[in-house]
Amino acid sequence: MTITSVATSWKAIGDLPADVGAALLALGRETGRAMGSTLGSVLAIGFSAAGRVARGRETVDRAGLVAMLTAATAAITERSGAAPGDKSILDSLLRIGHALEAQGNSGAAIDVAVDAATAALAELRDHESRIGRARMYGTRTAGHDDPGMLAAVLLLTAVR
Repeated sequence: MTITSVATSWKAIGDLPADVGAALLALGRETGRAMGSTLGSVLAIGFSAAGRVARGRETVDRAGLVAMLTAATAAITERSGAAPGDKSILDSLLRIGHALEAQGNSGAAIDVAVDAATAALAELRDHESRIGRARMYGTRTAGHDDPGMLAAVLLLTAVR
């Protein structure tokens, strides 16, 4: 996967609809097609689940973001078998959802998300990966960042 292939695939969608749910469902479909990796599949599952929650909305407030993250993490857990602490993007999404819920409406949501994803990455860096392709490397993954968790931090930071 390259940024160009993802961007090209997303361009194939055309203009995203104003409906947040419909846009997320479209992004989920294209992400699954553009990325042939485990991360691509997990993101597609998460986008689709979040899209079903947000269907019919043109805006989403903090409570809506939390509901979308809750649906995404539940779907990812169910479909992938990932669990909290496995050192995966699921850990980042769970931490972001908890932080947004705990902080209520204080602080910009993007700042809360970046801080939460960064904290999850740092917390699990020294752990062994227990799911996804990285699990094949066992103890050698300790001390290294999970690629999906790192991608979450980088993408959220770029959005900010």
